[in-house]
Amino acid sequence: MIFYNETYHVQEDIMQEWIQWMVKTHLPNVLRTGYFTQGRVLRNQSDQDEGGYSFAVQLVAESKDNLDENKAK
Repeated sequence: MIFYNETYHVQEDIMQEWIQWMVKTHLPNVLRTGYFTQGRVLRNQSDQDEGGYSFAVQLVAESKDNLDENKAK
């Protein structure tokens, strides 16, 4: 299993809108590519920082070989 992690800093005033977009639009679009089998959004424990929040977006691929095969298509 391969984990791909992205980190985002999101301003507090757009946080709810960003979460909805990430969960309802972006992650489904990424999963449809076939590169990844799972995705989730996690808020980092560091809490509020510089007027916003830090989020980790984790994507899971079954294996590096599977990920590489899908990229070659």
